[in-house]
Amino acid sequence: MGGPHLFLLGIWWASWILSAISLVVMLSLVFRRIRSDRRAKRRERRKQELTALTLQALDDPQASLDLSLGAGDADIAGEIVRGLMNVVRGDAHEKLKEMMRGLGVIDIYLADLGARNDIKRLTAINNLALFDEPRVRDALADALETASPQVRLAIAFALLDMTGELSIAALIDRLEIGTVVTSRGLRQLFIRMIERDLASMLEIARHSENRQVKTLIIGALARTSDYRVVPELSALARDSDTDVRAQAMRSLGLLGHPAAIPTVMAGLADDAWEVRAQAAVAAGRIGISEAVARLADLLGDSHWWPRFRSAEALVKLGATGIAALRDAAALPTPGGQAARAVLLENSLE
Repeated sequence: MGGPHLFLLGIWWASWILSAISLVVMLSLVFRRIRSDRRAKRRERRKQELTALTLQALDDPQASLDLSLGAGDADIAGEIVRGLMNVVRGDAHEKLKEMMRGLGVIDIYLADLGARNDIKRLTAINNLALFDEPRVRDALADALETASPQVRLAIAFALLDMTGELSIAALIDRLEIGTVVTSRGLRQLFIRMIERDLASMLEIARHSENRQVKTLIIGALARTSDYRVVPELSALARDSDTDVRAQAMRSLGLLGHPAAIPTVMAGLADDAWEVRAQAAVAAGRIGISEAVARLADLLGDSHWWPRFRSAEALVKLGATGIAALRDAAALPTPGGQAARAVLLENSLE
C-alpha cells in the first residue's frame, strides 16, 4: 500500500504547488496591469499639463516655457510638438522648436540614438527629424553605422527631409542594400531619394554592381513621371542581368512613353522569359500596334507567363489584337488555352 499511497500523496502536493504557482502568476499579471494603467493615466495627465503650458507659451509672444523635464517628459514633449506642427502656422513652428531646444529635448533624443531598444531609437529619430541643424544631421548619419535595418530606414527618411548636404551614394552604401528584404518602405525611400537627387541616382544605376540597388532605382524611376528618364531605362533594359532588364522593361511600361517602343520590341525577343513577359505588358500599356504579330507569336512561347501577358496585351491593342487572339484561341495549344482564358475574362469569347 505504501507505493500507491506515496504516489497519490505526490500528486496531491504537485497539484497544490501548481495551484500556488498559478495564483502567483495571476496576481503578478493583475499587479502589472494595475501598474500599467496607473502609468498610462499619469502619462496622460502629464501630457495634458505640458500641452496646456505649451499652448500658453505659444499664445504669448513674450512667454517662455520655463519647465524642467522629468524622466519621461521628452517623449511626451516630442509627441505634443509633432501634433501641433500639423495645426500651427508661421512663426509658431519655429517657436515650438525653440521651446523644445530650451528644454533640452534635442540632447535627450540624441542620447536615445544609442539606446539598445529600437522602439526608443525610432521615437528619437522621429522627433529629431523636426530639428534640421548640423549636429542633428551628423548624429543621425553616424547612427547609421550601428543601426538595425528598420532604424537605418527611418534615419534615411529623416536625412532626406533635411536641407544639409547629403551624399546619396554614401547613404545607399550605409543602408547595406542586399542584406535586408525589399519592403514597401525601402521602395518608398528610393522614390524619395530620386526626388532629392535624380542625377546621382541615375549615375548609381549605371555603375552599381548591386542588383537590388539597381532594381530599386529602376522601379522608383517609373514613379517620377519624368519622360527624360526613358533613355536611361532603355539602356538599362540591355543590362546583362535578367532581373535588371525585366525591371527596366516594367518601368518603361509604367511610364508609357512611345520613345520606349524600339526597346520594348527588342524585349519581346529577349532570351529571358521574365523580360519577354514584361515587354508584352509594356507593349499593351504603351499601345504598340506594330507589336501584334510578335505578341501573337509569343502565344507559342515555352513559358506560361509570356503567353498569358501577350494574350492580355493583344486585348489592349484593340480590334487587330483581339482578332489575332481569337485565331489563336481556335488552336488546341497552350497558347490557345491562354487566349481562350483571356477572351473569357474580358467577355470577348
